[in-house]
Amino acid sequence: MGAFGVIIALELYEEFTAATYFLVCGGLAAPLVLRELARGGADGRPLGERHGARAQLWIAIFGFIGNYWYTHYFYCVLRARYTVPAWRLNDVPICMYLATHFYFSSYHVFANLALRRVATGFAPGNLRTALFAYVVCALSYATAFMETLTISHFPYYDFEDRHMAYTLGSAFYGIYFLVSFPVYYALDEPGNTPLEGTGLRGVALSSLGAGMLVLLLLDLTRLAAAGAPLTIGGKLWEVTPKGLAGSA
Repeated sequence: MGAFGVIIALELYEEFTAATYFLVCGGLAAPLVLRELARGGADGRPLGERHGARAQLWIAIFGFIGNYWYTHYFYCVLRARYTVPAWRLNDVPICMYLATHFYFSSYHVFANLALRRVATGFAPGNLRTALFAYVVCALSYATAFMETLTISHFPYYDFEDRHMAYTLGSAFYGIYFLVSFPVYYALDEPGNTPLEGTGLRGVALSSLGAGMLVLLLLDLTRLAAAGAPLTIGGKLWEVTPKGLAGSA
C-alpha cells in the first residue's frame, strides 16, 4: 500500500502503460501469495492447515468477486469509471484485481488486530457483542472512506458526483467490510470454532458465501437508496487507452 501511495503522490502513473500497471500491481500482490507457496511443507503442516495460505485464498476469492461484480454497482450508482490504460476483464482493469489483493490483505490484518482486542479485552456478554458489532461498523466505514478519499488524488478514477462518492459511496463500499471483517476474523482466530474446518475447500466456500451476501446487500442498497438500473456491459477481454473507459 505504501508503494502504491508513493506512485500516486509522485504521479509516476502518468508514464504507465497497461503493461506497467499490470506489472506494478502484480509485483506488489505476488509476494503475498508466493511466500506461502515457497514455504511448502517446511513447518510440517499441509497448505490447507496454514493460516497464511488460507488467508490468502480467502482474500483472493473475495477480491476477485468484488472487482468482477461489485465494481459495476459503482459504475451504475455513482457513475464511476476507470480511465487508465488497461487490459480489462468484464470492464474492470485487471491491475485493479491485483491491487485489491494487497489492499484487502492489509485492511483485514489491521481489522483483525482491533477485533481481537475487543474479543480478548472484555468479558463475554452482551456488552462485548455490541462493542464488537460497533467496531466492525466503524472500521468498515472508516476503511471505505479512507480509500475513497485517498484515491480522489488519482485522476483516472472518476466520479460524476464526488460528494456522493464520499458519502453514499463510502457507505456503499463499507458493505464489503461489514461482511468480510467478521467472517475473515473467524477464519482461524484462536478460541473460535473454525467456520469451515481446516481445508482450502472450506475456506473457498466461506469466501464465496461472504461474496454472495455482499452482492445481495449491495443490490438491496442500490434499490433502496438510488434505484439506478444495474447494467453490466463488459467483455471477456478488452484493451482501453488512457482517458477512455471500457464498454459498460
